[in-house]
Amino acid sequence: MKDYVDERDGNYYVAGTRIGLDSIVYSFGEGQSPERILRSFPGVGPVENMRGVIAFYQANKEKIDGWMEDGERIWEETVAKLEAQPDPVREKLRRAKDALQGKIAS
Repeated sequence: MKDYVDERDGNYYVAGTRIGLDSIVYSFGEGQSPERILRSFPGVGPVENMRGVIAFYQANKEKIDGWMEDGERIWEETVAKLEAQPDPVREKLRRAKDALQGKIAS
């Protein structure tokens, strides 16, 4: 039996590609057909491969959904940490503006 999905470094990919399984799952969850998804991800190969990827997801739905939820949580935590850090470019521009306004006021 052919493998349609690879697990690498804790992530899932369409076998033999760098296409993340989550990309396919999101499209499938939006109601797109295998043929339509294939137009967005032609690297998956023939439509039979796309059907195999979707069948893998359906057979492992609970596990894959949990993996995707973990990924979303990690993403949200990372974004929150980045947003909490000062933006060095914005800070530099603010200081330059303040210095310029100070010269104009003098």
